[in-house]
Amino acid sequence: MAKKQPTAIPFEALCHGYRLTVLNAFDLLLASMRLMDQPSVGLAVAELGQEELGKSLSILAAVALPSEPEHWNWFWSAWRDHNIPLHLTAPGHTVCALALEWYRDSRVPQVSGKR
Repeated sequence: MAKKQPTAIPFEALCHGYRLTVLNAFDLLLASMRLMDQPSVGLAVAELGQEELGKSLSILAAVALPSEPEHWNWFWSAWRDHNIPLHLTAPGHTVCALALEWYRDSRVPQVSGKR
């Protein structure tokens, strides 16, 4: 059986997918902040949000692809690989961790500048 050629995605569908992945990312990141009393669960949900953000970056890059199916190999292989979207947002690991730490610290009463 011959290997199926990757499918190009129409521009309108890419725009729709971009909007959905960004909305999912922010929903998940905000949900992770509501789980600060369960840090391991909050971090797991934040990682899912970060992966969604990485998917949105893949979609943005795909907008520039020519419509010939052979140009879409990288997109479809990256879409199925969970590591690539996370690598695209690697600085987000630091940003996300700092945001969660700041959010947690803002809820803790401060006494003389110490916890």
